[in-house]
Amino acid sequence: MTLTRYFGGFVRSQVEHLSEVLGQFVFRQLKRPVLGATLDLDSTVFERYGRQEGSLKGYNPRKHGRPSHHPLLAILAEAKLVLHAWLRSGNCGTSRGVTAFLAETLARVPENYRFYAVRADSGFFVSEFLTELEQRALPYAIAVRMNPQLRRTVAGIRQWQPFAAGLEAGETTYCAHSWKAPRRLVVVRELLHERPEARGRKLLEVPGYTFHILVTTGA
Repeated sequence: MTLTRYFGGFVRSQVEHLSEVLGQFVFRQLKRPVLGATLDLDSTVFERYGRQEGSLKGYNPRKHGRPSHHPLLAILAEAKLVLHAWLRSGNCGTSRGVTAFLAETLARVPENYRFYAVRADSGFFVSEFLTELEQRALPYAIAVRMNPQLRRTVAGIRQWQPFAAGLEAGETTYCAHSWKAPRRLVVVRELLHERPEARGRKLLEVPGYTFHILVTTGA
């Protein structure tokens, strides 16, 4: 109880200072991957019961109509360490604030800390965020949200490489209306009769498969 009362008396500036000091301590203990670390970014939904601040109705795939929070998380994949988090209101758009969140996350690591890749869900598939990653020279692989133009692009892939039972990979380039140049897409398709529990998007033009799309750098 003594410790609870002590830390309970902290104001925001003290909490942020303590978090920074603890973060620096943790980084000194971590073994850095030879090729660099993988940074995973995720937008998720926590349904709430009660009257917590910021708990509002919004997108909630598990409990439709239930008040929730819609946080952003940054995780060092190899260390399984939560590096940064934002607790957003439940009615926030999925991509709201993702570029600023990236900047805050990177500010928490030493200047010479190297990232091998940034991985993120489709909430981070926005032009501004992709441009920010490229300006920072950060390799990335980000899940893509489907739209009619993307469906046509994926349906046009003719070469597929099997890499596991019922799984094939292909690639192409795609340029959204807001992009200044095309970007690389890597597409994984799952054969439904071999993988009946496959998730992903179905295309009317290519029956029998579901599709997962990533926009990525590299070859």
